Formats: sequence, structure tokens, C-alpha cells
Amino acid sequence: MSAWDMGPFDNDSAEDLVLELADAPDIPAQLDASMQTILQHPGYLDCPLVERAIAAACLIGAKLGINGPLPEGVDELLNARPFVVTPELRVTAQRTFERALAPHNNEWCTVWEEDEQLEEAIAAIGPYRQPLAATQRMAA
Repeated sequence: MSAWDMGPFDNDSAEDLVLELADAPDIPAQLDASMQTILQHPGYLDCPLVERAIAAACLIGAKLGINGPLPEGVDELLNARPFVVTPELRVTAQRTFERALAPHNNEWCTVWEEDEQLEEAIAAIGPYRQPLAATQRMAA
């Protein structure tokens, strides 16, 4: 069964990542690898790559604490598999959001733009970006 909706965890790529992390020996390393996939990709970004990277960055934001409830599977993962968000991982998540939300050479942005819902899709990610920015302000 396929999942597709506006939230950062409402797609198959994100759901697959959350399921994989439940058994991952090193969650931070797997999150980093998912984000590096788009950060190191110079060309056109396919939607599943972007979805997975966004989900990884959102998991880091969720771990730092968001205002509001988390999706059930995400909440369960974070409670069952604690991990530390290093400053490097936080910066990688911020860079991932910047790359993932840049409309140039990006299928994810194109899909939402064609549906005239890009602003709403970006807004759905906002609560997960806020803790990253707050952490950066506290460190400065």
C-alpha cells in the first residue's frame, strides 16, 4: 500500500526510512547517509531521494523537540531508539533542508508546485526546522 500526503513522513520513502532505523545499528550514521545522498548529488534530485532526506532531517528536528505531536511511528522510534544529535548532524540537517527545498533540479518541488501546494508542503516541514534554528541561535 502506498502512502502519499503533505507531511514529511507521509510517503513511502519516509516510512521505509523509519522502519529501517528501528533495526539500524547506528541511527546517526544512517540519518547522515540519507541526507548526504542529496547533499552530494550535483544533478537532478528524484522525489524519493528528497523525501528520504527530508524525513532524515525531520527526525533530527523531532529529536531536538518540536511543538506539537509527532506521527505515531516517529514517536515510537524516538522513544525506543534514543540517539544523540551532534552539532555536525544538526548542520547537515539544516543543509539538507536548504538543498531539498531549493526548486532547481528538484522533482519534489516540481511535484508540489504542479499541484499548487508547494507552500503548504514546505510549511508542513516548518515545525521540524524550527528546533534546528533554535539550537543554532543558542550556540551563537
